[in-house]
Amino acid sequence: MGNGIDVRKEQFEVVTVLDKPMLFACCRVDRSTVPKGLYVYDVRHDDDQTGLPVQIGDHILVNHWGTLISNQPISLEQSPSSGRAYKDIDPENDWNYEGYAVSLTEYLAENSVPVAEPIKAEPKATNDRVHVIWSNYDLDLDDWRADLLEEYPDADEQRLYELMVERNASYLDDERINLNIRMNQPILVICDLGLWNGRRMGYAEFPSGNIRDCLFTATDYVTWYVDKEGDFRCDAIHHDGTNHYLYRVYKNGVSESSKERLKEKIIDGTVTRADITRFTKRLGDDIGKVYGWTFPQPGKRKQQER
Repeated sequence: MGNGIDVRKEQFEVVTVLDKPMLFACCRVDRSTVPKGLYVYDVRHDDDQTGLPVQIGDHILVNHWGTLISNQPISLEQSPSSGRAYKDIDPENDWNYEGYAVSLTEYLAENSVPVAEPIKAEPKATNDRVHVIWSNYDLDLDDWRADLLEEYPDADEQRLYELMVERNASYLDDERINLNIRMNQPILVICDLGLWNGRRMGYAEFPSGNIRDCLFTATDYVTWYVDKEGDFRCDAIHHDGTNHYLYRVYKNGVSESSKERLKEKIIDGTVTRADITRFTKRLGDDIGKVYGWTFPQPGKRKQQER
């Protein structure tokens, strides 16, 4: 059984969302209990914690408000950065509580699953996270349950969840040991920042040149990975949005003036891939030596794809 309530045994608030009758629960549901043909979505509330639904998605962690069940699909827009899909809504015009509750059976008696041609999903964007180093995003207790119960047979669901989070966090310490690799030049971090007032470019530097120093964050959820091009990256989710980090190491012989010009271009948003590769090199090759990963040499990918 998955995490969340069994939808066959609960009452749900009736809501009208985007002019469609749906069921809402202010919690997560066990999706394995949802009958075939129904659609399940997560709901995100506003950042001010006032309980206003502002976004619907296929999977939401931050500011999770509850779960929608519908007999009709909702058109979501896929995020190229996370691979997840979302739809922003207006809580005043797109969402209305009808003021009563029903069971799933009662809902289906009034809103049957339509029989129609299957809806063809839009092709998903290619997921560049080919090698994940560590993540605390989208942890699934079912993947951990058996091992944890062997050690803690009396633990309830809440305790099991806490143990999963604690153990996963301890694995990050292991990765810092694995990636205690000191490069002979400082590491440059090219930052695409999701702020409350929009996206901004920025940079940071690790003068130590040690890759393990990159594995620290103050954000809520984070994934460090090496993409298909051999670039070491991080996606970090926080209260206001998502930051994307690209870690590169300066090439030997790059002058201080060249470094400054590169950082100026990053700040003003005019930096190009050619600028980055001219003065820095990827870290994936050094990381790959630890985990046994290999990547195409720069410039050879197009030849391989022909």
